Amino acid sequence: MTDLERLVERVARLERSNRWLQRAAAGLVGVVGLLLLLGADSERPKTLEAQTFVLVDAEGRPRWRLEMSEYGPVMRFLDAQQAEVVRVATGNTGLTIRYFNPRKRLRTGLALQDDGVHMAFYDRTGKLQSGKNAIILEAGVFSRE
Repeated sequence: MTDLERLVERVARLERSNRWLQRAAAGLVGVVGLLLLLGADSERPKTLEAQTFVLVDAEGRPRWRLEMSEYGPVMRFLDAQQAEVVRVATGNTGLTIRYFNPRKRLRTGLALQDDGVHMAFYDRTGKLQSGKNAIILEAGVFSRE
């Protein structure tokens, strides 16, 4: 074997060794990076705090809000024009659920309070119906479940 052949063979061995080292180094960098990412995940806060959360629809319009009022948490469901349709609230007096008509007026309300359950309903003429008069003894929308 001539010196030139030995030199060519040696260069070929060095190139193979170099490729192996490059692959090993790339794999090591990948593993270290993955471990850093997994370690960083455990550093994320477990609690998210805010006074208001807003969910928007595909067009970016607010459709749901969860916020704090001076009395306690309030959840509001909004229509496409951002008018309030349903409000669920809790506070010192209990839990209230309010359903609003398209004119933004209270249509039906339910309150669970220390002194009992209160129900109110405004009929199509706008007359307040409360107590037993606000109860419909049919399954309504629940009959479809």
